Amino acid sequence: MQARAQPTSILDRYQRVRIIGQGLTGSLLALHLREAGIPFIVQDTDLPGCATSVAPGIVNPLAGRNFRPPDYVDELLEQTREAMDLVERILGVGIWTDCPILRMFAEPTQQDRFQRSLADEGAAAFVSEQYPENTFPYLNDVFGSFLTIRGGWANLPLLMSRTREWLREEKLLVDEAWEPPENAPADAGPEAELMIFCEGWHVANNPWWSFIPHNPAKGEMILVRFDEELPRDRIFNQSCWIQPIEEDLWRVGATYSWSSFDSNASLEGATRLQENLQYLTGAHFHVIDQMAGVRPIVDDYQPVIGRHPEVPHWYILNAMGSKGVLQAPTAVRDLLDHLRSGSRIPRAWSADRFL
Repeated sequence: MQARAQPTSILDRYQRVRIIGQGLTGSLLALHLREAGIPFIVQDTDLPGCATSVAPGIVNPLAGRNFRPPDYVDELLEQTREAMDLVERILGVGIWTDCPILRMFAEPTQQDRFQRSLADEGAAAFVSEQYPENTFPYLNDVFGSFLTIRGGWANLPLLMSRTREWLREEKLLVDEAWEPPENAPADAGPEAELMIFCEGWHVANNPWWSFIPHNPAKGEMILVRFDEELPRDRIFNQSCWIQPIEEDLWRVGATYSWSSFDSNASLEGATRLQENLQYLTGAHFHVIDQMAGVRPIVDDYQPVIGRHPEVPHWYILNAMGSKGVLQAPTAVRDLLDHLRSGSRIPRAWSADRFL
């Protein structure tokens, strides 16, 4: 009798993959599995607070108070570009827009940190121009500004809706909530499913992943229309960011709140955003709409990838936070490489760091 061949990868041990959640990571993971010819289904239902359905999808290589690019930024940008190409190839829709970011300094000390970053942190590769104070009369740039390149934004609501349509057409969508079992399920060998949890902030309510220090943050945004014409070839950033979207609308964001985890907009959020926008520009505007979502974040603000310590056929791929478009494509690749070839998940992103 011929000996049975041993599985060549973790994926070979299972009948298919079941993705729990269809936000940014769940959608990209489904597209990658289709590209690789790996059987899968997606289980997801509309739950309040989904970040992807309202997120701006901005990629800013020099975001943050220290103007420092993230570690391995070139690799992250390359994976993001490949993911955007994959979306267009499978779904037939382009969701990516190249767009520089004009950032105004809010105080002189920011200029000092920016200059140190240029010298020490590799930021120079992402800066095309620097401007003296008061270059732009329609902006509050009394301390000067600079233009960040190699950034842009992805239309995440479009990604989510088109992916959902595609999953329905292919009969790959289970439109119901996943209920956590009371006891650890057994790994049933070749008939079992490998489950990957991409639940966004809702994973914080999943008791099986409670060892991870989840710290979700609600964010609110407003849509506005300006009376005056502002250049629509860039994103503006200072006390808030304003992003040109379809027609003559601009998206303005975003707040941070660690309570009220839902998709309900608040008067407090609208007031704060309008005050920040008035500080950024003197142009008169009209608020058209307001929206809210909850960012999936953990205490150290890094993604979480890896296997459950008690259930060997459960994995997590989550917590992309406000840098989701920049981090999710690489996180998806790292998990798939691990499942296919056993490659090590980077320690900084591994779920094992919390054990």
